Amino acid sequence: MKFDITKVRFEGYLCGLKAGCEGYFSDTMSGLQHCVEEDYRFNFGKIKKINENSEFPFVNKVDVEYRYFYLVEEPKEKKYRPYKLEDFDKFFNKGFEHKEYKFRVRVNRIEYENNTLYINGVTAQNFLEKYVWLDGSPCGAEITDE
Repeated sequence: MKFDITKVRFEGYLCGLKAGCEGYFSDTMSGLQHCVEEDYRFNFGKIKKINENSEFPFVNKVDVEYRYFYLVEEPKEKKYRPYKLEDFDKFFNKGFEHKEYKFRVRVNRIEYENNTLYINGVTAQNFLEKYVWLDGSPCGAEITDE
């Protein structure tokens, strides 16, 4: 692969980089260039964590910290759909909270009327748009490409 300096990230120049990005890790610029040009897969992987105020901000999956990162691919944004009745086992009796008002509730009532699923009296569409699970994940089923 041809080395593109605009894809290099380091302390103070993270450019919105986030965990999940794929690319090459290195502690030297010359080492990073070598990894990219030779497709050296030993130093390739996803960012597990970013320590923003560190000289070695990029942490890989085995918790090794690196000074430089070469961005190859950003993580794909997950997409969600409203729950369907057959997803019932994924959310019944699970706690959730309103995104704006932060009140917490447990799913204890499910109704299906006129081809519409209601979760605690809220349509599944509104449930996805206005609520999150207590771990912060969306109240909907993840859409996969499978």
